[in-house]
Amino acid sequence: MATAWSVTNRTDGLIDGADLPLIPSATAREAAALVSAGLWRVSGSGWTIQDFDSTQTSSAEIERLERKRRNDREYKAKVRAQGKGPDVVPDSRSDVRSDIESDVRSDIESDIGSEVVSDGKGKSKSKSKLQGQQAEPESFAYPEDGKALQVRQWIEGNGITSPAELAEARGMDEAEAVKWWGSAFPGWRAA
Repeated sequence: MATAWSVTNRTDGLIDGADLPLIPSATAREAAALVSAGLWRVSGSGWTIQDFDSTQTSSAEIERLERKRRNDREYKAKVRAQGKGPDVVPDSRSDVRSDIESDVRSDIESDIGSEVVSDGKGKSKSKSKLQGQQAEPESFAYPEDGKALQVRQWIEGNGITSPAELAEARGMDEAEAVKWWGSAFPGWRAA
């Protein structure tokens, strides 16, 4: 839980003594045991998770990726807005769509070192290779197969905060993303 808390709160593996009660089920006794086991080390008024930097994405990298995604969204919105103007007429919708798909694949591969593969139905999937990102569940089929916890961990580990972001990240329609979200977060209800 401490690693997930640290990633979520972007502390880069640093856990201040005052923050220990904020981590579910974490106690000073458990912290001492983790230090004894070599998983944590004492650092100032708290602890540092060993190997955090080699197994998790740093807060600086997360912020860089968020800025890039935001800039890309803004740029693409601007291009779409310009494309709707009377002076801009694309050659064909399929040319525009293939250009966008190519750009997205390229952005994903360069940003997170992933391999983008087509599912043969016109949609693409990304297989993440970035160390520190949550591994994609073996099956991303609807979680009736008992994979809801893996899906929740994948969602949280990749910083996804809404069904809309899940739909965008997975290339699924919003209704499917809402079903996934509801199974991964059972107490959640759509507004």
